[in-house]
Amino acid sequence: QLHSGSAATDYLFGELLPGRLAGYVYLDVNRNGLRDSQDRGLAGGGLILTGTNDLGQVVRLTTETGSDGSYAFTNLRPGVYAIYEVQPSGYDEGSVTIGSLGGQRSGTNLITNIRLSSGQIGTNYNFGETEPIKPSSPPPPSLPSKRSFLASRRRR
Repeated sequence: QLHSGSAATDYLFGELLPGRLAGYVYLDVNRNGLRDSQDRGLAGGGLILTGTNDLGQVVRLTTETGSDGSYAFTNLRPGVYAIYEVQPSGYDEGSVTIGSLGGQRSGTNLITNIRLSSGQIGTNYNFGETEPIKPSSPPPPSLPSKRSFLASRRRR
């Protein structure tokens, strides 16, 4: 209870700013493992964010890439997170880029141990894909030369 003429001090209220983790899923045209100008984003790719926030709550969110291949998980509390890319059908696995806040690559489509603090924005958590290498077609069967063809006809 606060009485007239009294002052209340040292009542502090901490606020958290939302965090964000974002990146791209793209076709790595030249297969160099980097997202460059000739690479194009892959729309409709699925991503799953899992982890535990600062309140000890388990987090599981999903999203899809936009028309330019970009994705973002927004309004995140501080915590430790992982991003899993669902392998797009019709493409081979390419490179994984660990973004601006660090983390660890775990397998082909997973980045783990991303530590997010209040208000941080993690960018460039990218997943590169490649087009499958088509097996070269076998050469057409060789035809016999005219000389061997004629020689085999004479032997009959």
